[in-house]
Amino acid sequence: MGDGKFHWYYGIGKEPETYHGKCSSLGEAVAQALSEDGKEHGFTVVEADRSVASDNIFDADSVLEQYEEHNELCWGEDGPEIEATSQQRADLEQMLAAALSAWFEKHGNRPTPWAFGTMRNQKYYPPHSAVSAA
Repeated sequence: MGDGKFHWYYGIGKEPETYHGKCSSLGEAVAQALSEDGKEHGFTVVEADRSVASDNIFDADSVLEQYEEHNELCWGEDGPEIEATSQQRADLEQMLAAALSAWFEKHGNRPTPWAFGTMRNQKYYPPHSAVSAA
């Protein structure tokens, strides 16, 4: 999922491994690509937004199962047999996501996503047409 803030990016070649930019227009992305190796190797431009990391990564059933397994000595082989409704499971998942978010906030170590979320308007300019795009 992306953040919905679209910008233009460029990469050298037909299928770039990396993109550069965060340009405000297609023309700006084309100009920057041409100022690098775009004329010689061709380049690709794309309009894209940045991906957004989700804190909603927890599965209540898995968490409760881990809780049971890590505390097996408390209740023996039969386990505690935790009963939880679907609403209670959803509540646990939301609370765990909030805890993870608070942890990132407290320690200031939330990673910044660098991948694209949504890509659109991708176009490749081969070397011979790259010169005419200038």
